[in-house]
Amino acid sequence: MTKIVFFNNIYSINEGSGSGTIRCSQVYHILKKYTENNIDCTTNLNNIINSYIICVKDNNQLNLEKLKLMKNNNNKIIFDILDYYDDNTFDIPDIIENNFIKYIDIFIVNNNFMKNEFKKYNKPIHVIPHHYDIRLNDIPMKKLDTLQFIFNGYIGYTNQNCLYIKELEEKYGLLVCDEFIKFCNNFLASNYCFISIRKEGTFEYNNRPCMKLSHAAACDSNIIITNDMSVRDLLDPSYPYLLKNHEYETVLEMMEYVKKTFETDIWYKGLEIMKELKHKLKIEQVVDNYWIPMINDL
Repeated sequence: MTKIVFFNNIYSINEGSGSGTIRCSQVYHILKKYTENNIDCTTNLNNIINSYIICVKDNNQLNLEKLKLMKNNNNKIIFDILDYYDDNTFDIPDIIENNFIKYIDIFIVNNNFMKNEFKKYNKPIHVIPHHYDIRLNDIPMKKLDTLQFIFNGYIGYTNQNCLYIKELEEKYGLLVCDEFIKFCNNFLASNYCFISIRKEGTFEYNNRPCMKLSHAAACDSNIIITNDMSVRDLLDPSYPYLLKNHEYETVLEMMEYVKKTFETDIWYKGLEIMKELKHKLKIEQVVDNYWIPMINDL
């Protein structure tokens, strides 16, 4: 089998949080079971030769010098575009302008919208969604008896990763937890209603992965969520708490609808859809259905 190397620091599956741990370390450890000695994870580029290098998370730390070194050692570069972000433009950097496109052989993207956007580069493209953090399988969850709204995750620049946080805190007692470890230690439970509200057309709406959705599914919970490009690839459109747009009044109407339908047939229909999604977004399923087919195509 082709040698695969993740260009990243190697962590245990329980160290850290966010997509660096989930998208890289956890996938690496699962893939290692399939590939035995044909997979590695390192930041030492001098030792990587004749391999496929997967650049994942913190790709903005790459530069042309490192990319040239990868190529000079007869490597192919698989570029996971996840979280490749320009703090000035609030968007993906122009990979033609910065000359990265000369060195990239294959793209990994988060959703089919991005796949269509990247076809212009005439490179192979693989869509790989985010699995949910495997640590959620190992910690017993309590079940809430009352309705509780919660946001868990990175809020983003000027709260763009989830709108109306402060307003919903005041109006609905929304719990806000921006750290996964803190969530596990203090808030881990099922039967929440999570929220994820992003403005249509933004970087977050078009390019962010389905982490909030998969996290809610893993916690046996429902979620109020905008129809982000990653969401629409995975979530049944009949899901009862899918927002028609990001407008504040629409969100308030949905919050009230959740309150009205909590623990009714509508609530349980939502949970059934999330249960199916939880199975689909287990790491073993994502590796089997997305990572292994990509590797087999190399």
